Amino acid sequence: MRKYDIAVIGASTTGSWFAKKMAENGFKVLIIEKQTKENVSKDYDIFHMGFEEMKKFGLTIPEKNESDYAFEFTGGSAYSAFGNYPKPSFTHVVGLHKHDYIMRMNREATEAGAEIEYGASFSGFLFDESGRISAIRYKTETGEEEIACSLAADCSGFAAAARTALPDTSAVENFRLSPQDLFYVILYYVRYADNHPKVEHTDSFLQYKCWSAPSDDPKGGILGVGASFSFDYAEEMFKEFRRRVPVAPYTIQKVEKSITPYHRPPHSFVDDGFIAMGDAACLNKPNNGEGCTSALYQAEIAVEVISEALHEGGYLTKERLWPINTRYFADQGKMSCATRAALIGAAAMTEEENEYLFKHDVIFSQKIMAGLNGGLSLSAMDILHHIRYIAKATLDGSLRKEYLHEVRLALKNALAVYKHYSAYPQTPDGLGEWAQKANSIWDDVGLMSDKCDKAILERVQNKV
Repeated sequence: MRKYDIAVIGASTTGSWFAKKMAENGFKVLIIEKQTKENVSKDYDIFHMGFEEMKKFGLTIPEKNESDYAFEFTGGSAYSAFGNYPKPSFTHVVGLHKHDYIMRMNREATEAGAEIEYGASFSGFLFDESGRISAIRYKTETGEEEIACSLAADCSGFAAAARTALPDTSAVENFRLSPQDLFYVILYYVRYADNHPKVEHTDSFLQYKCWSAPSDDPKGGILGVGASFSFDYAEEMFKEFRRRVPVAPYTIQKVEKSITPYHRPPHSFVDDGFIAMGDAACLNKPNNGEGCTSALYQAEIAVEVISEALHEGGYLTKERLWPINTRYFADQGKMSCATRAALIGAAAMTEEENEYLFKHDVIFSQKIMAGLNGGLSLSAMDILHHIRYIAKATLDGSLRKEYLHEVRLALKNALAVYKHYSAYPQTPDGLGEWAQKANSIWDDVGLMSDKCDKAILERVQNKV
């Protein structure tokens, strides 16, 4: 049986980056990818990454004449439900052709020493006499293969092919995502009239989870929508956006659809000889669903911890890998989870309430909107200001009492999540009790799909 230090399942962003870094550190790495080389990351054409995050993680920024480069832009604005009161942001964004860029990342991984097998689909684990992972199985056109490995890394996307195959006794939860745990994204690539100015920034409309962005067509752009529940619901939400917000006339050139997880991460990423990463670990930004660079915060920690453990020798037990959990949840993890809890509660507003809050710089304030993509820092006085204004607006009838209740509950849940993840167990022995309480808190938080517009949901269900 062939032997590798690392078996990476999935050759997209996280898998390629992790494999490259581990190979650069001198380890023998194999990536298996279920798609053929021609079909890797073909779910949609254009994807975005922040320029500063690309620099932070050492991701190559293509030259303008290269096939994976699409465009760049800086900044944009978030607008109210009726297209008013813009709140600008100034993030520098790189637009990339996804398949071509992932091919670049694959090449960089192999140049660092990693191997890749395309058309290779994970099919199961093999365990040693102690019941610990020692090898993986995968299928190709020519049959089934087995390779021994010190660590199996699931980077297979939201389907989490390896994580969901773990035994129920694993420290890593093997849950499968339901339709209510997913975010359904539709991209409309459009062409505007000849007199329309070139689209050079992004506009977002949070009430409908819709946005306008540049494309590589100087006369075109991308109109996007993301929603819980289903693609049908996302399409209905896009129609609602079009009814409420003026958009320049356009013709649709093509439509792409994709899915991303909108679910809390597993309580542990690691078990004996195993780690879940990227979308397989539900790691993305709760405010916009972007997962490419946000997942690399965990992957960067994983490279350090796993490299040190492999250099020391011996089996990679969950105890030795546990610092990946503690370091991640002590920083980005607890902030991301708390933000997710807050957003789920704050989403249950009417268009009129959204308009009012934008107008008065409450919740959708310039400080909060500018900080959602990184660096958000609110003082106790900031939070108190928002709570007081919402309470005042409820008393004078500008906001529903029901919404005041939702906001209070959202803040309470977000605080509970933050405190609980701040007390993340330092060893696997404390996970059971901690996880039980975490489950109770997340039950109180609920799902973003619970906040679907009832009228739109009824239209979708009647349509079906």
